[in-house]
Amino acid sequence: MGESVRVRLSSKGQVVIPKKVRDQLGLEAGDELVLYPLGDRMLVAEVPEPSPLDALMQRLREEAQQRGITPADIEAAIEEAREEVYNERYGHLETRAAAARH
Repeated sequence: MGESVRVRLSSKGQVVIPKKVRDQLGLEAGDELVLYPLGDRMLVAEVPEPSPLDALMQRLREEAQQRGITPADIEAAIEEAREEVYNERYGHLETRAAAARH
């Protein structure tokens, strides 16, 4: 862990990260940071780059919202797909029960 550095909070709630610290951490203008309050302390971390899966999920959320698809609609579609897969693999429960009687 590096040497601690004292900074001052401005009247606008801003903190300047000293150049030495920015250089050590590879921070550049425009980088996003996230603040984690930890009791009477605070952890500052760089916002990680989104993974390809995160980007895909965001695009799907936006598309669903534009089309008016709700989480309940998605859950219902998933349940329907599960039932279709089950029926393809194992047949309908009624069909299986009738076959077992013969």
